Amino acid sequence: MDSRDALDRAGRLGPGGIPWDPLALGLLWDLQDGYVVGIPPAVQRAVFGGLARLARRTGHHRRLARTAGLDPDGWA
Repeated sequence: MDSRDALDRAGRLGPGGIPWDPLALGLLWDLQDGYVVGIPPAVQRAVFGGLARLARRTGHHRRLARTAGLDPDGWA
């Protein structure tokens, strides 16, 4: 089971499979390999990477992992 499946089962993803929560979006972006088409990679690193760092600094990644039924230390 990957993090996207767990978030989907927890009701944290919208109809297109995109997280409702911007911090969750940053964390998922940080876990994926590659970039979103049409957005410059530097902008993606700044925005999504910044959201992922904020999620980790505030402990949001742990709350989100527990909600999704995942090991909170796996997203550290």
